[in-house]
Amino acid sequence: MTSPSAELMDLRMKAPKISAPTVDVIKRLNWEAAATFLDELHKNMLEPNDEMKHLKDKLKKNPPANYSDLLWEPSLWTTYVKIHFLREIFWCIESDEVTRKLVLRKMDPLGIESCMVKLGYSAGKEKSLLHSIKFLRKRVVAHQDTTYLNYKGDKNDVGECKRLVELLVHKSKADYMIELVSHIRQLGWVMESPILRSKVFKAASIS
Repeated sequence: MTSPSAELMDLRMKAPKISAPTVDVIKRLNWEAAATFLDELHKNMLEPNDEMKHLKDKLKKNPPANYSDLLWEPSLWTTYVKIHFLREIFWCIESDEVTRKLVLRKMDPLGIESCMVKLGYSAGKEKSLLHSIKFLRKRVVAHQDTTYLNYKGDKNDVGECKRLVELLVHKSKADYMIELVSHIRQLGWVMESPILRSKVFKAASIS
């Protein structure tokens, strides 16, 4: 006669084994839960912009989103991170000016001409990605006095703050930063997300 403990052990041995979820499964469920939360938030409170929609699509995809890729989502960046990214792009151009300007001249523009015109540029000036980047560098990053003086609209839209000018560009072309990030990552000019820069976090906390 077998003992109760032996019978219990035998039952355990015969029972189907339940495997623990893998790290990939946990990641996917977490990303999907985050996407569901954003969906509910937008249904009840907010109208999602293009950057947030792009993030939701990334969170919902299968295979699950890569953490490094999520760091490149503009919807997770402050305005100051975006401005720092624009600076980095220009530094990259200056490090190999002839070659990289030639590359950018062959690429399609971001489609922000309506904003360029509002800020003093003539129509038809955005002919390539190089022109788009030069405009962003001059009017958003540098934000010279001419940005304010040349703006054809309510001066309160631009004020004296880089953040307001970047928001103005975003309103005219909501996915401009998504497109710019995609282009620069494909070119391999900036290898690490600007959100990881310690100086950017410091600037964001001060401003």
